[in-house]
Amino acid sequence: MRGRDLDARVAGSAGAGLRGAGQQHPTVSDERVEQVVVDTLESTPVDGTHWSRAPMAKRSGLSPSTVGRLPRGRARR
Repeated sequence: MRGRDLDARVAGSAGAGLRGAGQQHPTVSDERVEQVVVDTLESTPVDGTHWSRAPMAKRSGLSPSTVGRLPRGRARR
């Protein structure tokens, strides 16, 4: 790679708003977390016996990754 290309690439990426290590994910409100926990504990999916990430994500409007990251400790309180 030529020096001018490298300079242009580095200059173009400054302030691009890329997410890097150490940046937090958008937060989910306590009310939404509580609703997912309540739904998990008090209901079952139509076609199954327990909830998995994908159906709960579809029901709650959150992504499957977000549902998987919800703290399980809150459900036990």
